[in-house]
Amino acid sequence: MKSAIYFTSFLLCVAAARDTPRPTAVVDAGTVVGVATSLPSSKVTVNKFLGIPYAEPPVGSRRFLPPTPHAPFGKKPLDASQWGHICHQQDSVENVGESEDCLTLNVYTPDTCSGTRRPPTTKRSVLVWFHGGNLQAGSSHIATLDGTSFATNHDIVVVTLNYRVNVFGFPNSPALPLTKTNLGFLDQRLALDWVQRNIHVFGGDPKKVTIAGESSGASSVDRLVDTFPPPLIPPFRAAGESSGQATVSAFDRNSGPASWAALASTLGCNNTSPQVELVCMQAADARTINTLLTGSTLDFSPVNDGVTQVELPYIAKRAAGAAAKVPLYIGTSAQEGTVLASVYGVDIANFNEDQLVQFLSIFTGGNKEVVDQFTALVHSIMQTDGLSLFYAATQVYTELVYQCPAKLVSQAVAQSGVPVWRSYQNASFPNIHLPGYTELGAYHTADLGLIWGTYPTENATLAEAKLSKTIQASWAGFIKDPWGAGPGWDRVDSNGNNLACFGCDGGTGVTLIDEPKADARCPYYQLTYDTTKSPYF
Repeated sequence: MKSAIYFTSFLLCVAAARDTPRPTAVVDAGTVVGVATSLPSSKVTVNKFLGIPYAEPPVGSRRFLPPTPHAPFGKKPLDASQWGHICHQQDSVENVGESEDCLTLNVYTPDTCSGTRRPPTTKRSVLVWFHGGNLQAGSSHIATLDGTSFATNHDIVVVTLNYRVNVFGFPNSPALPLTKTNLGFLDQRLALDWVQRNIHVFGGDPKKVTIAGESSGASSVDRLVDTFPPPLIPPFRAAGESSGQATVSAFDRNSGPASWAALASTLGCNNTSPQVELVCMQAADARTINTLLTGSTLDFSPVNDGVTQVELPYIAKRAAGAAAKVPLYIGTSAQEGTVLASVYGVDIANFNEDQLVQFLSIFTGGNKEVVDQFTALVHSIMQTDGLSLFYAATQVYTELVYQCPAKLVSQAVAQSGVPVWRSYQNASFPNIHLPGYTELGAYHTADLGLIWGTYPTENATLAEAKLSKTIQASWAGFIKDPWGAGPGWDRVDSNGNNLACFGCDGGTGVTLIDEPKADARCPYYQLTYDTTKSPYF
C-alpha cells in the first residue's frame, strides 16, 4: 500500500513539474501562488509564499480594534510572490512600504518533489517566528528572516509574520476593554490560529509547531507560554526565546495611557468621551500619526490584561506549573547591552559619569536610590573585570535585562518538570557590526543572521559559516525533538546548571560552561525583579 502512495505522489510531482511553473496552495481563504527558490549548490527547492493576509486590514473603523480573520480572496488566486506592506513603525522611514494593511505572513516550505529524502505523506515540523523591535517597530519582511536555509538544510516549514506595533498595536485607549487593548498580541494569536488551520497544505504538521522569536519577539513568545496554563491547550508544542522573556523584568513599562492621551490631544481628539475620542483617532490620517511619533518620546506599551500578558513577577507561578507545558529553548548573547551605543549614539571612548547617571535615570524612572546602587555596581565591575566605564555599564545592563532573567526562567521551567535548554552566544565577527561601531562584541541581535544562516557572505570567515551551522542545527534539533534530545546537550536542571556556549572556546561547536561564571551577580538584581510588575519589552 505504501508503494502505491509513494508512486502516486511521484506522478503528482512529475505533473506539477510539467504543468505548474509556480507553486500553489489552497488555504481556507483561497488559492495562493508563490515562487520557488534554492540555495547555491543545493538540490532542494524551497517554495516561498509571501505576503499572505491572515486578517482583514485594520483600517478605518477597524483601526485600534482586535483583528478578524481574512475574508475569502474570491476566484482569482492571490499572488504571493512578494512581501506585503510592513506595519507602521515608531520612527518611520520614507519609501519603505509602510501601511496599516500589514497583517500578513510568509511561508517557506521544502518542495516535496525536490531532494528532501522524505516520504511526501509525512508532515514536517513547523517554526513560527515573531520579529523583535521593542514592540514599536520591526517586520518579518527582512532578508535576515528568510526561511530558505532552515527549510533547505533541516526540512522544516517556516512561518514569519507581521503584527501591529506602537500605537497601532498597543493604543491604551480608555474606550477599549482591557482584554481588547493588546492588539499586537491578539494579531499574533490570530496568526497562530491561521497556522493551525492551514499549515498542513504547505506540508507542515499543526501538532508540531514551535513558536520562537528574538528580543520583543522572544518576550511575545514567553507571554504566550505564560498565558496558556493547563487546562488550556496551546496552539504550539514548544517555545524558543532568543534574548528576551516576559516572566520577570528589570524595569516597568507602563507609559501607554499617558502617551495615548498626549497623542489624542495633539490630534485634537481629546476633551470628549473616551468613545468619541476613539472614533476621532480612528479617522486621523495614519501618516500624520506616524509623523508625530517619529522622534517623539511617546511609548505605547502593552497592559497586564490577564489574557495576553500577566502581572509580574510570574517566576514562582512558572515554577509551580502555571504555564503551558511545553519545552523551552532560551538563549542570550554575551554583550547584549553594547547595542545601546548605536541606539543612543554613544561615543564609547568618551563615555562619562554624567552620561551613566543620565542613562540610569532613564531606565529607572529617576529613582536616585536605584541609580546610586547600580552606579556602585558599575564601578565595582570596572575594578574587578578591568572594563572601561561604558563596557562595565553595558555588562550590568546585559545581566540585568537579559542574562539573569534567562537563568531564572530556565531554572523555573526545570523546577516545573518541563524540558528546558539554555544557551549563551559569545562570538563576534568583523562583517557583523552596526554602522559606526566595530567593537560591540556579541551585541543584542548580532546572532540573528547566525541562527537563520543569513549572515553577510561578504568577508565572512570559515569559522563564522561553521558556527552558524552549529547554531542553526541546535535550533532545528529543538524544533524537531523538543521532548527528547532537543538542541543536543544536557537540559537545565532545577539548580540552573548546564549552560551551553557558542564561541566561548573560540571554536565552532558547543561547550558547556560553569553557570556561575556567567550568572554570579544575578542575586544582586533580585530585589529589582521582585518589585517590577510589567515586562520591559
